Amino acid sequence: MTDLLSIGSSGINVYKRALSTVSNNIANIGTEGYSKQVADLNQSTPKPEGAHFLGTGAYFDGVRRQYDSFLESSLQSATADLESQTAAATYSKRLLDLLGDDEIGLTAALNKFFSAAQQVATDPASTAYRASYLRTSEELASRINSLDDQMQALSDQVDSEISADVDSVNVLADQIVEINKQLTKKKFEKDQAPGILDQRDQLLRELSEYSSITTRFSAQGMATVALGTGRDARVLIDGVESRTLKMSSSNAGVVELSVSNLEEDLPVERLGSGSLSGLELFKSTVLKPSRDDLDSLIQTFAQAINDIQGDGLDLNGAAGQPLFVFEPNVGLQSDQLSSNVSVQTRISEAPFPFEIPETVSMQWNASTDAWDVISQSPPRQSFQQISGSSFLFGDLGVTISGEPAPNERVTLQITQGAAESIRVGLTNGDQIAASSAFRVTPDETNRGGRVDRVRFDSDQNVVGSDLDGDISVAGSPGGSEQFVGTLGPGLQAARISIEPNQNASDVSILTRDGTSLIGRNALTSGSSAAQFVETGVVANSDFYTATVSGDSETQYKDWSVQYGSFIPTGQVTQFQLGSVVRSLDSRLSSLESGTLYLSLASNKEYARLNGSPPLSNGSFQFESQNELQDFLDSLVLDSGDDILTSGVPLIGRLSVSVKEHSNDATQIEIDNADEVAYGNTRIDSEELTQSGNLIATPSYRGALNSRPIIPDTSAAFSGSDYENLYVNGTQFDALTVEGDELSAKDVAAWLNGVTDDEGAQIFEAMAETAIRFEGQQINQALSSGVHGGLYLNGQKILERDEEDASLDTVITNINDNDDLQLLASVDPSGNLVIRSTVGENIEISAAESGGSSILGSQNDRTHSGSYRVTANLESADDLLIEFRADDQQAGAVSSAEVHELLSRIGLSTDIRIQGAIDEQLGVFASGIDVGDTLSVSVQTDASGIAYAEGLRNRQYVVQITQAGDQLEIYERPLATDGNPILDDAGEPVLGSLLSRRPYPGTSGDGTLINYQGIQIQLNAPAIAGDTFVIDGNNTGPGQSFDAQGNNANILRVVDLQVAKITNSQSVSEAYLTIVGSVGNQSTQADLAVSALTVLKDQAIEARDQVSGVNLDEEAAQLIRFQQAYQASAQVMQVATRLFDSILQVR
Repeated sequence: MTDLLSIGSSGINVYKRALSTVSNNIANIGTEGYSKQVADLNQSTPKPEGAHFLGTGAYFDGVRRQYDSFLESSLQSATADLESQTAAATYSKRLLDLLGDDEIGLTAALNKFFSAAQQVATDPASTAYRASYLRTSEELASRINSLDDQMQALSDQVDSEISADVDSVNVLADQIVEINKQLTKKKFEKDQAPGILDQRDQLLRELSEYSSITTRFSAQGMATVALGTGRDARVLIDGVESRTLKMSSSNAGVVELSVSNLEEDLPVERLGSGSLSGLELFKSTVLKPSRDDLDSLIQTFAQAINDIQGDGLDLNGAAGQPLFVFEPNVGLQSDQLSSNVSVQTRISEAPFPFEIPETVSMQWNASTDAWDVISQSPPRQSFQQISGSSFLFGDLGVTISGEPAPNERVTLQITQGAAESIRVGLTNGDQIAASSAFRVTPDETNRGGRVDRVRFDSDQNVVGSDLDGDISVAGSPGGSEQFVGTLGPGLQAARISIEPNQNASDVSILTRDGTSLIGRNALTSGSSAAQFVETGVVANSDFYTATVSGDSETQYKDWSVQYGSFIPTGQVTQFQLGSVVRSLDSRLSSLESGTLYLSLASNKEYARLNGSPPLSNGSFQFESQNELQDFLDSLVLDSGDDILTSGVPLIGRLSVSVKEHSNDATQIEIDNADEVAYGNTRIDSEELTQSGNLIATPSYRGALNSRPIIPDTSAAFSGSDYENLYVNGTQFDALTVEGDELSAKDVAAWLNGVTDDEGAQIFEAMAETAIRFEGQQINQALSSGVHGGLYLNGQKILERDEEDASLDTVITNINDNDDLQLLASVDPSGNLVIRSTVGENIEISAAESGGSSILGSQNDRTHSGSYRVTANLESADDLLIEFRADDQQAGAVSSAEVHELLSRIGLSTDIRIQGAIDEQLGVFASGIDVGDTLSVSVQTDASGIAYAEGLRNRQYVVQITQAGDQLEIYERPLATDGNPILDDAGEPVLGSLLSRRPYPGTSGDGTLINYQGIQIQLNAPAIAGDTFVIDGNNTGPGQSFDAQGNNANILRVVDLQVAKITNSQSVSEAYLTIVGSVGNQSTQADLAVSALTVLKDQAIEARDQVSGVNLDEEAAQLIRFQQAYQASAQVMQVATRLFDSILQVR
């Protein structure tokens, strides 16, 4: 009976708690994050009764949450994905609304701009239309600025929302940590209160709205949470410790997130999903690319407009100035800036984008009374501090004025996006360059098409010079032609020096229109030259032939093109020395005959003494006192340089002695014993100047140190070839070779024999052959006792394996051999120097054939010498040694052959172009085999005129040949007054043939004629004999100015509306592409939001099926547990009645 009561009692207790659990579920059906709870009811342990077991009732085992970790994780993931796309969709739509809005976007403003340009084209002289075009340009620039401002504002809003989300993440992290602390009170998660676990899961679910999270749970149920997924995830919550999520944003609009602990900030590179990820992705993949594309488009558009402006003329005939300019925004950031401190900035005239930092911080240093730069971002290698308060950071100049407080700091933040920086650079409508910089006048007799339009595109494949300094050109297979570089417009002069070499190498210069200025280039198909020139041009070698032939009458344009070897000329300082010599000893005034010996030692390497007649080996022989005095009157000290320019005075000693002919045994030593011993007197250029010995008349000297000459024993060598060389109009004689091989001595003698028309010697050449050998290597060979000996010029110096020989032995044997005429010595570095003072070749060989000498096998050969040649001149013009072909050679001699002639005698080959170089020239090299190199030195003078200006300073005649199949373009020479030069018949003369090319006529596109970017559009093809004259539409005599009525250039602006200026799109198409790209991304985000909303709903439904409270289910459970409770109570009642009945029976 007792068991029956116990069973009934356990049932009442169990179902009472079950009813409480169900009631709690029903009560929390609307509680967010609540998970359905289930009462765990279990059978009590049965009691054995004989052979059987009797039940003892039930017991309550606790309340359990209905929870599925997989479904919870899926819901968190779906929440993060949806929030990510929702953020992206929201802001993408807002950006799309900005770009596509008629009042904010650019489509309408661009159309209005081009319409205003079209209006100017209808009447280019109208100041009203010009003013309207300028105002419309300002409106367009303002609209672009405004659009960029709106996009920046949108970026700031995104940053603000990211910042708010970051704060929310940190708050949630702190709350989760507090939950984790409460969970530490229980040992196992199953023992934790369901409500605490629900709070934990709800907080995690809220956290997943901001970022994808990776969660791990401890046995107690504490959560460790990382932001992101995979290896890039960053731990934010680690048990009872939380870290801080931080945000930073750069000037470039890049947002960076990091998780900070006490030691470092760890970047969060991949959030995965969530609103933070969506906002960040919107900025990085939608907003920033759109702004970058807009900046690129605006920069391209402005550059295209400015290029057109620069190619045209304004209302006053001046070259057009940029319509649009860029002005970076410089913001001052300082919380404690003194009221009397101000900052001024300026931008240098440099191409956009400028080289400037994003931020600069400066601090006042009271001890140095100057501002110190303490930081730059991004870091620059250097900056220029002009003064204590003025700096130059790349293209940005900064000046700080006022009286700063100690340690006061100024920080500048600089941005320079094209859209935010664009401004209008013109102030008056007259500055609109509506007129073309060129004008085309058809001949009155033309019978073909008329001129429809003239335009000029200065960017037509024309680049600047890329050649300067020393260049080494490597060989190519078969010595084929190769491109070296360009000489571009803007040069006033260019000089190319080709080092002497034994190759039959050639350097050629070619215009883009196929004219060979140096070298003959056939424009072989596929060659580098053929690729350089304009398509279809015909090769023209007229000017090259004239240059090599020395024909000064045939010129290309008004340029001077010279080919040969230049001897550079410079001014030298000279002093009269006659009075100095006379002052040394009075006996000089009484000598009647004798030899005067003079020698000079000074700090100037090329200083020398000159007289009339010239000194012979430092001496002058006189037969009378008058001859001596006349010579002393002509005696000059030549410093060898311009002392005033060099700033280095001449200091030296002059030695003078006389041998009297009347008594050969008596030699009179003249000296100033008070100053100098040994017959020397001190020479000082400053003292000579003060004493009036400086010769005021400028003197000039040409001087050149040759390279070693190339000994030539081949049958191809002919000294008569050098009869075709001229120097400033004077012809050389044939080059005579004394021995078997050409030597420096031969060349020096040949140069000394060149005289002018009056028989005066032009050159003074001195030859020398000097060879250096490493002394240590020679001593090692000699000390070994095994060596090949030494022969010089076929004479024995040292036997093979000669014992007890040393370097001194070699020197002594050389110097004691008078037949050799060689001098051996040791230089300060211990090297052996063998010298022929007359410039003879030195042949080195071993004592016997088959081995190498003590000087090394690489030196066993014939060594040639070099020479120094000088010439006294009356002007500063360089001397030119040039080749002039005779009638039989004209047109047959190549520049390579001239280079070979000059190389043999140790001279470089020089190409010099002087004049206004107003077109692009290509430089090519050929004849250099693999393994060989050609050394070239290039010097340029960039003080010339710009490309377009050079073209406008000339007139051109375009002729269709009588056959009608070719087009020829000539220069028309102009007189100083700007009018064409006329021939005897009073007709303008034709100058240089600049270009010849096929003309398609009616069989092709014969309506377009193009030369150097000048494009002439005809309404129909020209026909045979038609002529057009191109001029620069200049003001001045003979060249009227029609900019007031000329609309050719502004029509190019109109054409720009449909021109493909970027990525094969017009400016309007490119802008619409930006809008369309944002629209596509917005649409994709909207679609993603719709799809992800369904996925989240499904995830919620799946979770609710497990964890959610279902009223129907709970009602059924309520009835069931109620009935069970009532049944248990009935059991109790029955047991009680039974118990009472038994008591009554007793």
